[in-house]
Amino acid sequence: MTVHTTPTVHTTPDRADAREAAHHAALPHAFVVEVDGATVGIVVRDGEDDNDFRFYASTHAVNALEQQRFRTPRAAQRAAQALLRNRRLPRAA
Repeated sequence: MTVHTTPTVHTTPDRADAREAAHHAALPHAFVVEVDGATVGIVVRDGEDDNDFRFYASTHAVNALEQQRFRTPRAAQRAAQALLRNRRLPRAA
């Protein structure tokens, strides 16, 4: 009779920490936010779990978003688009 065993791999805390650090190092930590081809700011990973992004404006037109937190870079882009769209609308007399 043949018995097949699967080797058990024990992960030490050092190995797990090194793997997690390598994973985070591979992820981009900052993204450029563009609207209509123009750069309006960047978002940078924020928080211990890297699940939030903080916005930094590169133009006065989106200063209202400065240092706001977003769940994704795309959410920051949508907020910038909405802000700029509202600024471009003609005001009612």
